Amino acid sequence: MTCNILLVEDSPTDATILMAAFRSIGYSGQIHIVQDGVEAIDFLEQIALDDSMSLPQLILLDLNLPRKSGHEMLRELKENPQWQCIPAIVFSSSSRMVDIGKSYQLHANAYIAKPIIFEDYRLMVQRLHDFWLETAQLQTA
Repeated sequence: MTCNILLVEDSPTDATILMAAFRSIGYSGQIHIVQDGVEAIDFLEQIALDDSMSLPQLILLDLNLPRKSGHEMLRELKENPQWQCIPAIVFSSSSRMVDIGKSYQLHANAYIAKPIIFEDYRLMVQRLHDFWLETAQLQTA
């Protein structure tokens, strides 16, 4: 199984909107959704044990998550040599400078504020897809 995108999002509504935005741009890759940082780390560890799975090309990460916050998950992700090259995009409703700054200090590859209307979601997803999945040269497993 190939997982092109790992979405770490505890809000079913936000996950549904994001999935609809990806479908609206014709994205056909795999998106694996987990609800918190603990599930995300468990998923990445599971991949290491299963030869039929590959690491995601991109991680979209909310900050306000139960059990393990987005910042805690980002720290663990970037400290692990197997995962640190996976681009991690913080995707949050917070526009607080402290959250943005801490995300970049923890080596987030980008910080994107969640749009309010669907058309803005669609445009953001199109740009995200075009840059990270089409233009950027990413390390593959």
